[in-house]
Amino acid sequence: MRTVSTPSRLVLGDEGFDFCPGCGYGSILLTLAEVVRELDRPPVFIIDIGCVDFMTAHLPGDVMMGPHGRASALATGYKRVNPDATVFAIQGDGAFAGIGATESLHTAARGEPITVIVLNNGVLADTGGQMAATTPPGQVTTTTPAGRTGEFGAPIAFLEMIAGMPGVAYAERVAIDSAPRIRRVSRALAAALAAQREGAGLSVVEVVSPCPTHWRLEPAEAWDRVREMTRSGYPVGVIADRRPGDRNPVIKNSAEGER
Repeated sequence: MRTVSTPSRLVLGDEGFDFCPGCGYGSILLTLAEVVRELDRPPVFIIDIGCVDFMTAHLPGDVMMGPHGRASALATGYKRVNPDATVFAIQGDGAFAGIGATESLHTAARGEPITVIVLNNGVLADTGGQMAATTPPGQVTTTTPAGRTGEFGAPIAFLEMIAGMPGVAYAERVAIDSAPRIRRVSRALAAALAAQREGAGLSVVEVVSPCPTHWRLEPAEAWDRVREMTRSGYPVGVIADRRPGDRNPVIKNSAEGER
């Protein structure tokens, strides 16, 4: 067997991660740690309430936690007081597009120069697997045991909603369902970080991530579910790119790899 990557022991810790087996959050955390490794000073991570809490002890920088759904607002305040800091807000889809939708919307409208990382598994995982604003049609949750039907409304493609705002400098959706796609997460985070460092406006990376526990699937089956989600309501690709330089000002729903 050939070793292709050795996780940082400083990030992984002596006991490893606390995420459920098959959860994509660990891959995202390790990828983020690699992306920020070359920064001159450690970044600041604003953590929301949810399964992202388990990242707190492993992130390579200072960590703050705020009320549920308010991570982007807290990150905004920190960045305004410390404009030279690199600031990430890390949220689940329930916080970003549900309870914190107002904060997300107005952070985008103002074009705050922070980076928001959204971990989208289509359920409210930390509180028992209830239906979220992002739950795909037909998906079984603890509050929709027969699957999400029309009476609950359609899922909200929140990233596409805010990407049309001029204050959003960069928006991309990626997915955890294969090794090549995990590498794509790294490139997306690097592009979002570049947008923040250029002061171009808000940058957002949404990661469609497996949740085998609340999807009631084996880890390999959960990757198949992620692929299904990206083929239907959550296509991967760059949605908006308004960074300075020789680029198209807006790219909507571009296929992966076209940039």
